[in-house]
Amino acid sequence: MKWKEPENNGAPITKYSVYQRFVNDKDWKKLEDITDTSKLDYELKGDEGMEYKFVVTATNKIGESSKTANIQTVKVLKG
Repeated sequence: MKWKEPENNGAPITKYSVYQRFVNDKDWKKLEDITDTSKLDYELKGDEGMEYKFVVTATNKIGESSKTANIQTVKVLKG
């Protein structure tokens, strides 16, 4: 998964957080915090045939961005 650096509200981004959930779940599970803010990608992993939603948030001194924007749905194929 890849993303573009978002606007930063005037404060530098200190980390990105990658979250995952099953399509029908409401709760997000944090997969990883990425503190190297020049890294704008993450290798997704999941179980064959399952469908997941993923979102990446950005954090700076103001706080963490919302998990409601740019949600991506991914279905893991066979092989």
